[in-house]
Amino acid sequence: MTDCTIVIAGSAGEGIQTIGDVLADALSAHGYAVFTWQEYESRIRGGQNTYTIRVREDPCNAPTWEADILLCLNKGAYEKSSDRLKDGGILLAEEPYGEGALVIPFKAMAKEELGRVIYANTIAAGALAGVLGMERDALEKVLDREFAAKGPDVAEANRKAARLGYDAAGAACREACPWSFPRRGGSHYLVAGNEALPMGAVRAGCRFIAAYPMTPSTGVITFLAKRSEELGIFCEQAEDEIAAVNMALGASFAGARAMTTTSGGGFALMVEGISLSGMTEVPVVIVLAQRPGPATGLPTRTAQGDLLFAVHAGHGEFPKAVLAPADPKDAFHKMVRAFNLADRFQIPVIVMSDQFLADSRFTVPDFQVDASRPESFLADPKDFSAYKRYALTGRRLAPPRPRREPPPGDRRQRRARPVGAHHGGPGRNGPRHGGKKASQGGASAPGHGASRSLPHGGRPGDLLFLGIVPGRGPGSRGPAPGRRRARGHAPLDRTVASCRRDLPGGGPALGGGKQRHGPAGFPPSHGPGSDHGPTDPSQRRAAPHRPIHQEGLP
Repeated sequence: MTDCTIVIAGSAGEGIQTIGDVLADALSAHGYAVFTWQEYESRIRGGQNTYTIRVREDPCNAPTWEADILLCLNKGAYEKSSDRLKDGGILLAEEPYGEGALVIPFKAMAKEELGRVIYANTIAAGALAGVLGMERDALEKVLDREFAAKGPDVAEANRKAARLGYDAAGAACREACPWSFPRRGGSHYLVAGNEALPMGAVRAGCRFIAAYPMTPSTGVITFLAKRSEELGIFCEQAEDEIAAVNMALGASFAGARAMTTTSGGGFALMVEGISLSGMTEVPVVIVLAQRPGPATGLPTRTAQGDLLFAVHAGHGEFPKAVLAPADPKDAFHKMVRAFNLADRFQIPVIVMSDQFLADSRFTVPDFQVDASRPESFLADPKDFSAYKRYALTGRRLAPPRPRREPPPGDRRQRRARPVGAHHGGPGRNGPRHGGKKASQGGASAPGHGASRSLPHGGRPGDLLFLGIVPGRGPGSRGPAPGRRRARGHAPLDRTVASCRRDLPGGGPALGGGKQRHGPAGFPPSHGPGSDHGPTDPSQRRAAPHRPIHQEGLP
C-alpha cells in the first residue's frame, strides 16, 4: 500500500505553507487520503519550519517522522531536517547540500524565467508533483483556484512556474524516483480543526463571536470573519480576553447563541467571566486551544496540559461541560453539541483544542452533517403570565428563556435567530449581576440556605448528567469485551489508532475499559454504563465533588 511522507523545510517567509497546501490539495483532488501537520516558530521571518504531508490510498490521520522526500529551501533547513530523511529517500534542494541531492535552483529559475523570485515556491511545488509522478493538470487547477483573486496574469505566471518545476524534476529523477500517483476515483474532505470548529458553530446557530487573537485559536475567528456576511454572524475583535468573554455573555443575554476563543493565558483572564456565566445562568461556548505554558509559553507548539484547568475554572460551585474532540469531524459535531448543552442547561461549555488539531489537515470521507442539529429549548410567552427566570422547579432547572421575534433592522439583524430573552418577565429585562438570585432575577442574600441559590437550585450535576447520556457520535468506536485497551486523549486517539495498526494482531483494542467513554464523566459519573453507582438519580447521594463532566473520546 502506498504510504509516502513529504517534508518541506524552510524559513518563515519562504512560502513553505503555500507549497504544502497547494500540493496537499492537489493530492486530495487526485483521490488520495492526505494528512498534514506543521512545525513552526513564533516569528514572521527567519527560523526554520517544516510542513509535513502524509499521503496514502486510505485515510490515516496520524503523523510520521521519517521522510521519503525532503525538500530543503535553504542550507539551515537541511541542517535541521536532514536526519528525518529515510535511507534511500530523495533530497530535493536549491543547492547540493547533501550527497545524492536532486538540485533544482528554484530561485534562479524564478528570477530568470519569470522575473521575480517570489515564484520560487510554486516552482518547488511543481518539482514535488514531478517527483511524485502526479498529473500536472491537477496541480494547475489548484493554482488557478488559489490565485484567481489576484488576476489572470498572476494565475498564468504560477501555472508557468509549476510547469518549470515539474519538467525539471522529471528530467532530474527519471529512474531515482519510484513513486507514481495517478488519478484515483473517489473524493475526500481535507479539513483543519480551525475550519471544522467554526463550521460546527455555524451549524449550531451561532450568531456572535468575540475574541482576542491568540495562537493557536485565532484561526476560528478569522475563518468566520472572512465569511461573516455570507454566514450571518457578527465577529468582533475585542481589546482583550476579559472583554471578549463578557461581550459573548452580553450577546447571549440578548438572545443570540454566542462564543469566544482563546488559549492558555487568555483563558486565565476569562475565568471570572466563566463564573459570571455560571452564576447568572447565561449560556456561552468557549474554545480553548491549548499551548505549552506556563505564562506566555510556546505559542506555536502543541500541548494538552489545560484539561484540569478547564474542568476547575471558576470560583464557587456551578456546573459546566468540557468537550475534547479528536479530529475535525468530531470537532464539528462536538461544537453543535456544545451549543445545545449550553442552551439546555444554561451553562458555560468549554471545547478543548490544541495546535496539532487546529493547524493539521485531516482527510474526512464524510462529515455526516445531518447527524448533528441545533436544538431549541425556548418557551412560548403565551404559556405563562409571570416568567420567573430563576424559579426552583421540581426538576431543579430554570424554565427555558421565552421566545420573541427580532425587531425590524438591518440584514444581519433579520438573519438573527429569534431567541431574544426577557429576563424578568415578558416585555422587560430584569437586573443582571453576579450576586445570588431571586426567582425573577433580583438580588438575594440568603444565609444558611445559600445552596438553594446555586445555579438551578443545587445538585445541578444530576441535571447535567441526564443531558450527557451514553450516546455515541459519528465515527465513534468502543472496545471488544475482555481485551486490553489503548486510550488516547482528544487528537491523540487517532495517533493511537494508527500505531495499533502496526502492532502484531492489531494490538490492544481502543476504548476505556470499565470507564465510560463516548461521553466520559469527570469525575467518574454514576450513570448507565458506569460502575460507580446506581443509575436512578433519586437513589444517589449528592456528590461531594464539583458536578463537572468532561466529554472526551468519541
